Amino acid sequence: MVTFRGIPGGAGLILLLAATGFADSVIFETDFAELPYNWYASTFQFGSEGAYIDLFTYSGFDANLSTGLPVEYIIFVPDGTDSVEVKVDYTLHASGLNPSMEFKIMLGTQSAPLQTVWKIILSPSNPQINISGTLTFSPTWVQAGDFLGVYFRADIIYPGDDGGIIAWYIHNLEITAYGDALHLEQSTWGSVKTLL
Repeated sequence: MVTFRGIPGGAGLILLLAATGFADSVIFETDFAELPYNWYASTFQFGSEGAYIDLFTYSGFDANLSTGLPVEYIIFVPDGTDSVEVKVDYTLHASGLNPSMEFKIMLGTQSAPLQTVWKIILSPSNPQINISGTLTFSPTWVQAGDFLGVYFRADIIYPGDDGGIIAWYIHNLEITAYGDALHLEQSTWGSVKTLL
């Protein structure tokens, strides 16, 4: 039997602490019930289901939701971060006859300008979409000490010969930093102690 500082079974304790040493910290989260502070929106509305565009139109338009205008890099990635995960809960329903529509999400930092991480294009050969779920991105160019920017955009170039339906809901955005040098919160340490 291995003993660690007088504790029987200490080897298991070492493995447990090593396995739980990788901490995470939510650095930004919103349900978009209202426009977050320092964010900018054009055409998007806000309510209990999040940020949304929900309309029938005969005309083209664009819609933007972003960290500032122009896009600003305002979400700080803390020291000790090894990776960042971005989760977006969404619903997208759009259709038209011979439409030209584009929906996209972009992420960037002050040293790596906006990059498209998700895009849906509607065209005459792909005239409708009806999807929902959670998108997860792990941008490798985001590093500790960076400031992150987020940009949602819809370009409705032509909604369709008889008009088009656009319903894009962004229900939640969560950005989490991961790293073994991040500070463990009190509640996290409590969870580790409970396992002992």
